[in-house]
Amino acid sequence: MVAILTYHHIAEPCQEKAGAGLYVSPSEFAAQMNFLKVRGFSVVTLDDIREHLLGRNSLAPTSVAITFDDGYQDVYENAFPVLRENGFTATVFLIVKRLKEEKPGYLSLNQTKEMLSSGICFGSHTLTHPRLTRLPEDEQYREIEGSKKELQEMLDTPVHWFSYPYGNFNQLTIKKVQQAGYRGAVSAIRDNRLRPAELYYLPRVMVMPGISIKKFNYYFSYYYHLVHWWKNLRRWKI
Repeated sequence: MVAILTYHHIAEPCQEKAGAGLYVSPSEFAAQMNFLKVRGFSVVTLDDIREHLLGRNSLAPTSVAITFDDGYQDVYENAFPVLRENGFTATVFLIVKRLKEEKPGYLSLNQTKEMLSSGICFGSHTLTHPRLTRLPEDEQYREIEGSKKELQEMLDTPVHWFSYPYGNFNQLTIKKVQQAGYRGAVSAIRDNRLRPAELYYLPRVMVMPGISIKKFNYYFSYYYHLVHWWKNLRRWKI
């Protein structure tokens, strides 16, 4: 099993129903990272997963990548210290406009560079976080390719991975991500088993708030895979 976990906020739960599912408390996150360490999980990068899927390396059976979408400031405040303490890497997907404008509630450029220097990776979550499939082809490419270019200039490091805002993509969007030169992309499809054919829409496990460690352990089980394999047959047509 090789899985990808995804988080958004690492902060006390939001009171608004619409955003409540995006918050994992700092204490929950710390307990989950401790679980991974105590259970001997290998925390790997998305590049490691790509090489594994292409048959170029071999990963431990219990390997996991950690990702964060949107680039919220509480990732720096509450997740980054825990990751550093455990010696874990992660990938944070940034919305370029919010980084450039240093919008309140989002990572600043200085915070991003500090995390980068400590082994955290960064990917693109587009320029402005639109639903890509609703845009004309040229605007899709500008959001996808333009965000890669701007992030590379701002961070002075290559940007190889992409995350689809709202998990919204189709065949044209995948083609534009490939044309922009990304090594792969992650999606909102839920599964804990990965296939080479999914390299540009890799499924992830979205960690929900308020779960027990027993439920967190379930995320890595074969039963989780079976449940979501069945659900995905109805939800997703790539």
